[in-house]
Amino acid sequence: MAMQFKYFIPQNFTHFLAECRDLFSYPEPALFYSFPYSGVERRIEQIIQDHQSLFSAPLVHIRLSNVFEDPADIALYMQQKGFICENSKVNVFISNIEYLIQTRNSGIFPWLFKMQTDNQQLRLIFFSELYLSRADIDSLGSIHIVGNIRYYPLYSKENSRLFIEYLAAKWEMKLTDSTLHTLVKQCGGHLWILKQAVRILRDIPDYPLEQLYDHEAIQYRLSSLYQSLNKEELEIIFDPHNTKFPDRRYHLERLGLIEKNTCTLPFLQTFVQKHWKRIQISLQDSTLLFNNIPVNQLFSRAELRVLKLFLMNKNKPLTRDEIAQELWKDAVEEKYSDWAIDQLIKRLRNKLQQLGLTAGAIKTIRSFGYQFQY
Repeated sequence: MAMQFKYFIPQNFTHFLAECRDLFSYPEPALFYSFPYSGVERRIEQIIQDHQSLFSAPLVHIRLSNVFEDPADIALYMQQKGFICENSKVNVFISNIEYLIQTRNSGIFPWLFKMQTDNQQLRLIFFSELYLSRADIDSLGSIHIVGNIRYYPLYSKENSRLFIEYLAAKWEMKLTDSTLHTLVKQCGGHLWILKQAVRILRDIPDYPLEQLYDHEAIQYRLSSLYQSLNKEELEIIFDPHNTKFPDRRYHLERLGLIEKNTCTLPFLQTFVQKHWKRIQISLQDSTLLFNNIPVNQLFSRAELRVLKLFLMNKNKPLTRDEIAQELWKDAVEEKYSDWAIDQLIKRLRNKLQQLGLTAGAIKTIRSFGYQFQY
């Protein structure tokens, strides 16, 4: 069990270790994608510290930064470690390759690939928190990196729960099952967010769980994640039903952030929905405005009546009877139809989604009615 070690070991670490062993057995470079701030570099160091004996060659970790501006810097670093790139047998983890893209450094990758071509005993695994587009790959000066791609996903609910239990034992805390469930549900499998949430409860034991999202330390971490994502990824997190960007969606699914049209890190989705392409909806007299643009013509009269009712009761659940009263007025007893209400809500959801809101803007309240939230 994870609790027996001096540091937390997730259940999927064994699989990650096996993948690295497998990839280092081939003379071609490989690429691991991970979600930002997900701790993959800690797992690399863990492998080097505790599992060197499982590998047929020495392990080295290079984290690309301003320390490595050109190939000579890497060659010098390797020499200091006791290896010569041209002829040494060595397995090299190279993380933070997005730094090369951000700094437009196109010299290091071709050199590394040439070293591996010339020295079949030099094995390379790259790690990136950034999805590499075709333009990114071109800027790196080689297509070799896209040939063998693996994913280091966010942690499962079980792993997240084990991590919280590990922290609670380490910090001598007592957390209820309800608290554990809430933390896992809201923070998902992102240990950086989870650890900060547990730290807050450690420092302020009676801190309200419903206010964790608004804590400045959580907001700082969510802001960091938000800034690391690109426009297409933000659109998918904003509305997980979005299918406009299949490549990016597949990428987020493999990372475990999107699952069955749901974002597995609700705190992050809430942050994105509050900060990304915020849509302003308002009523001016009888005109419905989306970001100050009239949109009455997009809706039928019945749809407009119900949408205006929702706007006047934003974030307040409305019963079917209240919606029916707005639809059919004095003829409600004669015309009432659950099917008609459901179909109207379905049409409204589709039209609101076309205008940029999420499919969940109108939330179904089981055995009650509907609630408009955005």
